[in-house]
Amino acid sequence: MINEFEFRKQRFETYGIIEQTYERGLSRVPGDRPPDNQDLIALRENMRNIIWEKADEYREENRVKISDFGIIELCCRIPTDTVKKAVNGRYKVTRNFLAKFSVGLKLDLDAANKLFRFHSGELNLTNDFDYVVYYALKTKDDIDFFIEEVEKYIGINLDRDKA
Repeated sequence: MINEFEFRKQRFETYGIIEQTYERGLSRVPGDRPPDNQDLIALRENMRNIIWEKADEYREENRVKISDFGIIELCCRIPTDTVKKAVNGRYKVTRNFLAKFSVGLKLDLDAANKLFRFHSGELNLTNDFDYVVYYALKTKDDIDFFIEEVEKYIGINLDRDKA
């Protein structure tokens, strides 16, 4: 959850979801280190490992029989077929996909930033979307609350927009 007053007084350098920042001359990563966005294989492997780990935790905590990908659909609001395609390399993972994935699974900031680094660079608080994602991860927001905050502050409906 973010503080509305604090959010409104921020002076953001970029707005919205920026997929390929380095090509545009913007860097999300501190110290102007270019993102590791050429390593999409590592991104998919990391996602796969996180899915298995979080699925096992979820089944153990809730004593339910549900597939690994079913848990992602339930927790992250990302359709099962989209997650399967993303992990298998048949779907281009987007930054909002990673945001929903990270927030929905309640990843810690380091694990989430590792995924974002492989994609298009770590979360950067000078971007309004990244700011919302950062605080949702920091405060372990519920996925539905996160989706509402993104629509409220950024004007993007993550439920309607392509994951």
